[in-house]
Amino acid sequence: MPKLKGEETFTGIILHSHNYRKPEDFKDSTVVCMGAGYSGQDIVLDLYQQVKMVYLSHWKATLASEFPKNVKQVPTIAHISGSKVVFTDGQGCEADVIILCTGYEYTFPFLTKECRVTVDEDQRISPLYKHLIHAEYPTLTFLGLTITGLPFPEFCLQAKLIAAVLDGSFKFPSKEEVEADNKSDLQRRFDMGWPRRYAHKLGPLLWEYIDQLARLTGTTPNKPVIENLYEEVEWHRNINVWHYKKLNYEIVDEENWHQV
Repeated sequence: MPKLKGEETFTGIILHSHNYRKPEDFKDSTVVCMGAGYSGQDIVLDLYQQVKMVYLSHWKATLASEFPKNVKQVPTIAHISGSKVVFTDGQGCEADVIILCTGYEYTFPFLTKECRVTVDEDQRISPLYKHLIHAEYPTLTFLGLTITGLPFPEFCLQAKLIAAVLDGSFKFPSKEEVEADNKSDLQRRFDMGWPRRYAHKLGPLLWEYIDQLARLTGTTPNKPVIENLYEEVEWHRNINVWHYKKLNYEIVDEENWHQV
C-alpha cells in the first residue's frame, strides 16, 4: 500500500480495497476513497447509501459522470493529521476511514527462485509468452494478470491456449521467438507513449490481444457486435457510472445490437 504522510497519526481505519467487503461495515462514517479507477468508483457507489459522506480523492481531471449528492471529488491526499485528511488543494475533511483504491503489485511469494520468475520495479513479469505462459517452463502459467482487459472472453481464450500447450496441440515457440515477441510487444507500448509499468496493460490493445489468442488456439474470433457493445457500455460508464448498469441490450446479429 502507498505510504501517506502522517498516516501513523490517523485516528481511524486505513485499508486497501482488497479488504473491502460490504458497505454496512462503514455505516454513518465519513470515508475517503483514494483512487478513481474502476475499484474506487465501484466502492464509492456501493458505500454512498450507508455513509454520511464519501470523498473520491484522485489525481485525474474531474470525472464527467454524475455522482450521488454525498459523493465529492477532491484531489489526492497531501497529508493526514489525526482525524483530518488534507488534500493537495488545501481543503480537508474529518474522516473515519481511508480506503486505498490504488491498484496492486504483482508478487509470487509461493514460487521458489528455481521457477525463474522475475517482477521488476516497473511490475513487468518475465519471462512470459503472451502475458500468460512461462517461456522456459510452459506448464507454469499466469492466467488473468493483464490489466484493463475484458475478463470472461479474454480468460476463456487464455485457458484454451494453456490447454493446447499442455496437451501438445500447440507448438510452443522457442525462447528466442518469445523474446522477440515480447520485445515487439513492449516497444508497441512505448510507441503509444506508455511507460514501462504498463507492460501488461491492454486498454486499446484489448481486441488485438483477443484476436491473437483466437488465432493461436484456432478459435472463431469474437463477433464484431461484442466489441461494438463493449465500447458502447464503456462510453456510458465514463459519463454515467452511477446508472449505466441499469441499461440493457439485445444482440440482433453479428454486428448489431439495440438497447431495450
